[in-house]
Amino acid sequence: MNTLSRGVRLSIAVTCSVAFASGCSEGKSQDAEAELPDATPTPITLGDGPVYESVEELVARGELIVRGIVGATVATELDGGGATPEDSSNAVPIKFVELAVSESSDEAVVALGDVAVVAWDDYAGVTSGGEDHPDLVAGAEVLLVVVDKTSKEAPGIQSFDRFLVPVGGSAGVFDIVDGNAVARSAEVVALSRSNARSSDGNVPLTSSVDTIVNFAQRAWAKE
Repeated sequence: MNTLSRGVRLSIAVTCSVAFASGCSEGKSQDAEAELPDATPTPITLGDGPVYESVEELVARGELIVRGIVGATVATELDGGGATPEDSSNAVPIKFVELAVSESSDEAVVALGDVAVVAWDDYAGVTSGGEDHPDLVAGAEVLLVVVDKTSKEAPGIQSFDRFLVPVGGSAGVFDIVDGNAVARSAEVVALSRSNARSSDGNVPLTSSVDTIVNFAQRAWAKE
């Protein structure tokens, strides 16, 4: 098992986790707080979970934001949440891709210039619970709202000791398009929870990176 060094921070970003907040459930809860799942270690699966409609809800679960360029796939494994043995009947195929970090809201966790290792389920283009989960493509620039975790908290992961989990899977991913951050999930439609609830339709949020990062940092400062 690999360990972390300052030059190469190892992080895992997982698309849809029952444990850590999936963006795959059908329908929307009227109680935003009830949508936040318990961080109990379980297999990383494409299953039902809470729906996140705003950056406010994402940062309520998240711990930091990182921005970077997706690189090559460097490893693959099966994640069965610690099941023995792991096979296709009880585990999810995960691939690990590099992320060259260009921005971080918490450099004590992930520093500017680090090369993070991001994990993504190996089902490119899979549809689950009515939501698409596009692949992380080499060369793409993304902004991730994440939680800092260790392998002890996710026993199905064997490749790395420490990792980042994007909140709500695809909900925690923003694609950088023409310098702006565009929500990958059509469910994420606003910065604030109140604006999301009053929004018409599912038009993914488009915002400047600074606006999202500053919004998150103000929210975390209040905790």
